[in-house]
Amino acid sequence: MALFASITFICVMLFPSYHMISLAIVLGYVGYKVCLLQCRKNTPPSGTILITESDNYIEFQGALDLVGKVASAQLFMNVLCLQVKDYSGEEKHVFIGAWALSAQDFSHLCRVCFAHDKSKA
Repeated sequence: MALFASITFICVMLFPSYHMISLAIVLGYVGYKVCLLQCRKNTPPSGTILITESDNYIEFQGALDLVGKVASAQLFMNVLCLQVKDYSGEEKHVFIGAWALSAQDFSHLCRVCFAHDKSKA
């Protein structure tokens, strides 16, 4: 999304003609739709999360069935972005919004995922 927004801004600032502004608006809209589609694909609509505090084992049950270990975790505003590596070696992205859990459960999930985040080590 940031890439599309940056390209849109550069097009409008460098080429202030009507054609380039129209192209920038279309590019911004396409970027928004691509980002929205990716978020919808990677966000489980419902289910249960099981996570252990001793290691970074996580399991999603329900609409998304995924078992593995948290490879990396990032927090963007109020969305926790997890990269989960399952036991076959495939990495999948999962987005969890703060509105989907109670404040206490979301903070506990963030604390456990960040404690075992290997991307920062």
